[in-house]
Amino acid sequence: MLLVRLRGRRGLNRCAGLSDIDGVPPGARQRRCRLQPKSEPTVVRQHERVQCQLAAVVRIAPEMEARVVFSGTVCGTGRAGGTVGAEMIDCSRGGLGLKMKVFVPKHAKLVVRVACGPEGEQHDFAVVAQRVKMLDRGPTYYVGASFPGGANEQGLVDALIAAARATAAEAAGASAPDTSAKEPARA
Repeated sequence: MLLVRLRGRRGLNRCAGLSDIDGVPPGARQRRCRLQPKSEPTVVRQHERVQCQLAAVVRIAPEMEARVVFSGTVCGTGRAGGTVGAEMIDCSRGGLGLKMKVFVPKHAKLVVRVACGPEGEQHDFAVVAQRVKMLDRGPTYYVGASFPGGANEQGLVDALIAAARATAAEAAGASAPDTSAKEPARA
């Protein structure tokens, strides 16, 4: 800890930023102050993120099943250890973002199944939850997950990004107004 001493209006040994609120004279004891950073460090992304809306199915990786288990009521099967539906809302070469109704602890290893092939084939992606944030009181959680090194083939990740870009283009096309058929100008 860092101790800061200043000569104040009422005496010696006043700690910077703290007032004498408990009736003890400022010189009777020393108070400790902690210097705190003014801002958080800047986050720099290594990969470009693609916004999308793809349906996904999430399950706990086999090596984590002893520590993390989805309950039967969450899975809808009546028995623990099943799968949970989710929505993939962004992806990149480094990982993906999931919107889920179930809390997943940080550093949990997951297997995410997404339809990303040219004919809608489903592929499994091994990911590790890096960040979990509650989005609303629904509850809905955002799970930021990264691909562990060498766990997924780069070709599959490229197919996933291509599928994400296709859904983003479809969503942009559906929300854009149709300007091809213009009404005649009224006089």
